[in-house]
Amino acid sequence: MLDENEIFWYITIGFGVIFFLAILVIVFFLFSRKQIFKKELEKQTLKLKYQEDLLKATILTQEKERARIARDIHDEVSSKLNVIVLNMNLLQDEDVRKSSRAGEISLKAKEIGSRALENARRISHDLLPPVLEGFGLEAAIEEICDEFNTIDGLKVKHAYTWPQDAIEKTRQIHVYRIIQEMLNNSVRHGQATLITIKFDEDGNNLTLLYTDNGKGFDAADPENANGLGMKNIESRVNLLSGRWIINSSPGKGVHIQTIFKKQA
Repeated sequence: MLDENEIFWYITIGFGVIFFLAILVIVFFLFSRKQIFKKELEKQTLKLKYQEDLLKATILTQEKERARIARDIHDEVSSKLNVIVLNMNLLQDEDVRKSSRAGEISLKAKEIGSRALENARRISHDLLPPVLEGFGLEAAIEEICDEFNTIDGLKVKHAYTWPQDAIEKTRQIHVYRIIQEMLNNSVRHGQATLITIKFDEDGNNLTLLYTDNGKGFDAADPENANGLGMKNIESRVNLLSGRWIINSSPGKGVHIQTIFKKQA
């Protein structure tokens, strides 16, 4: 039999082992919490960086668009208005008004004024397509597809089955710009000859399927994903609380699936 000293000794050792294990558990717990916190912090940092990059890309896109509009107004409208003003000043001269040049100057001013008006309408169309404003998203998509179908060697097919009130009117411009950017990318970079766009409805989801038979690109390459055009699309998808999946590889064209929630 064990005497009291041995029993005391074993109890002491038992408590010591339990205490040591408890310390290990606490240390492991604290270490795990620290690692989880660290991972969560890294995740939040990456998320913030992603949002920051997306915001920068959106701002760059907006500034690029503003610069283009300012350039168009200066080159296509302001310069023509200056010529009209100069011609009108010429007609203020009594000798010019009485000469045979007066009719020629007036006709030239009228022609230049018509071109300036047409350019102003085109710039206005770029800012907010009148068809979208007046007739809705389906008509605007049909119009832009028709425009791209005038490009030699390119065929754009589309099928629109979204409900009329699927997307709020104030947010339809984002879907339009997404399609516009995708079409521009397919033509400028992908050199596609066939583009297919399908608008489908699946329960509470609206899907947009976009495919082309162009050159394609490496979708896994961050440089391709971080291009200004792709970031512009992504920022608009996010504004619509949507998500998108890109499948593409060199020589295999592009397949993009975008999913939006129907408006409540």
